[in-house]
Amino acid sequence: MQSSEKLKDIDYQEYLVSFQNDKQPLELWWGPLVAGGRSIQDLMLRSASFEERSIHSNAGEVIGYDQRGTTRDGLSWRSADFPALSGSAKYQGISEEAALAYDRVIDSACQLRQSH
Repeated sequence: MQSSEKLKDIDYQEYLVSFQNDKQPLELWWGPLVAGGRSIQDLMLRSASFEERSIHSNAGEVIGYDQRGTTRDGLSWRSADFPALSGSAKYQGISEEAALAYDRVIDSACQLRQSH
């Protein structure tokens, strides 16, 4: 990672994390009013491949959803929404190398059991 920026509002905190010279940051959102509002249907339609998983707590309840894929032009995207935890993480239009770095951040922040 090369840089990060913190933005605050009354209802949420947003962190923008950038990887080297990639133009698109990883967006991390936390707060009581954060919900998965960004539609990813257009990304799915433009994707050569994608996968979708539900995220479960250790008790087995669904607490979020994780979708990721690669568009036909070879760029990566991911949308991980955790309504039960008031959090969200998103990126799109980035290189595979940046996606691997961003995925490590998302996965380490969310050490949760996932199922397909």
